[in-house]
Amino acid sequence: MHDSLVEAARASGATLWQALRDIVIPLVRPGMVAAFFLIFLPALRELTVSVLLYGPTSRTIGVAIYTLNEDGETVYSAAMAGIALIIIVTAEVVIKRFFKVSP
Repeated sequence: MHDSLVEAARASGATLWQALRDIVIPLVRPGMVAAFFLIFLPALRELTVSVLLYGPTSRTIGVAIYTLNEDGETVYSAAMAGIALIIIVTAEVVIKRFFKVSP
C-alpha cells in the first residue's frame, strides 16, 4: 500500500485514525484474514512445533492430546482429537464458502 493514500486522506481533512479506519484497514484486512487461516489450520494438527511451544503455563492442543494418550486416557484423547478435527473442518468449510477458494 502506498503512503500517498494516507497522505491524500490527511490532506482531505481526515485524522490519522480516520485514515487508518477508512483506507488502511480495508486494504489490509483480506491479507490478514488469509494469513490467519494459512497459519491457524496447519498449526492445529502440528505436534512437533507444539512440543517446542509447550510451557509450564501454556498447553497446546497437540501436546494435550499426546499427553492424554500417553497417560492411558484414550477416550479423552480421542474426544479432544475429535474436537480439533471439528474445528479444522469447520474452518475449511468457512474458508471455501465465504472466500471462494478454488480447490
